[in-house]
Amino acid sequence: MEYPRIGYSIPKRGTKLACRRNRLKRLVKEAFRLNAHQLPKMDLIVLVQNESQDEVLSETLDAGFGKLKQLKHDK
Repeated sequence: MEYPRIGYSIPKRGTKLACRRNRLKRLVKEAFRLNAHQLPKMDLIVLVQNESQDEVLSETLDAGFGKLKQLKHDK
């Protein structure tokens, strides 16, 4: 694998409105885009199970990507 890849799932059960699901998908893709060059070469899967505020999701993604960055630098 030459670069990190991301997959995401935001089911209708957790977020009823399509516009809200699309917003969450855009947030996940943008957070990954900003951090992809610093992440280890692996497949990542993001599963958003419940409705969350944009700020909470962004903070959670940043924390998760931060841990993965440390994993890359520790090797």
